[in-house]
Amino acid sequence: MDEYCQWEELEISCERGEVIVISAAYYGRMQYGRCIRRDYGYVGCYADVRALADTRCSGHRSCRISVPDKLFDGTTPCPEDLKLYLMAGYTCVKGGIIPVDCLYTLCSIYAYDRELASGASVSLDDADDNDDDDDDESMNR
Repeated sequence: MDEYCQWEELEISCERGEVIVISAAYYGRMQYGRCIRRDYGYVGCYADVRALADTRCSGHRSCRISVPDKLFDGTTPCPEDLKLYLMAGYTCVKGGIIPVDCLYTLCSIYAYDRELASGASVSLDDADDNDDDDDDESMNR
């Protein structure tokens, strides 16, 4: 997963014939790193915002989320005066996305290839496995 610090944007653009699947998204002060350099007593406060990121990005060819984000700001238990950041992972998949069953933040999706009319079930939990595969740039951005 990548970090998007305050005043940065998550900008996703998939190839023609591909759509975005958000595998994970967290907003807050998750850990020390590029976006958090000092501990003011609130490292570890964050919210899982995958469901919100899904509504903006999953199933689309491109999307953009700016940090800070007013909608995400309302989800986190962190104090308002601290800088927050977004940590997100995604994959581009061939075909289209049709929501099949969503319950809270767990969604099953059905990915299909319109040209071949063949289907494959894709789980958002399974998409998270591709986040560490830096050598496969066409499927994981």
